[in-house]
Amino acid sequence: MDIDPVMEKLKDNFGWVVPSIPDEKMGCKEHNVSDEAFEVINAATDCILCGSCYSECSMMEVNQRYISPPALLKTFRINNDTRDTLGGERLQHVTADHGLWDCTHCYRCVEHCTKKIPIMDGIHRLREEAFERG
Repeated sequence: MDIDPVMEKLKDNFGWVVPSIPDEKMGCKEHNVSDEAFEVINAATDCILCGSCYSECSMMEVNQRYISPPALLKTFRINNDTRDTLGGERLQHVTADHGLWDCTHCYRCVEHCTKKIPIMDGIHRLREEAFERG
């Protein structure tokens, strides 16, 4: 499987933490995450970006522009990282066309995940977050 499309989707959807610590203070002190806050994202941090969920996603078969399960899982993980500051903008981006709402809930991503990550739980939580933010 060509992993480049997965990486492009992660890049296009801000698949990294945008820290609240200014660049000049980065590395000067720890930016800890509480055990309770980490528990929310714990399963999602196990993703190794192997692409199994991507290659088995029924939406990817019909729409190559669909955001993809790994990008949605990464969005959930990063948006719920207490060190991140880009949550609202990232969420707005993934709810656009070919994004979060196009998931058909077929659960193939979960069935084929090599790490047994509950990917759909993250997708459902993203939807709840989108509803809460309006």
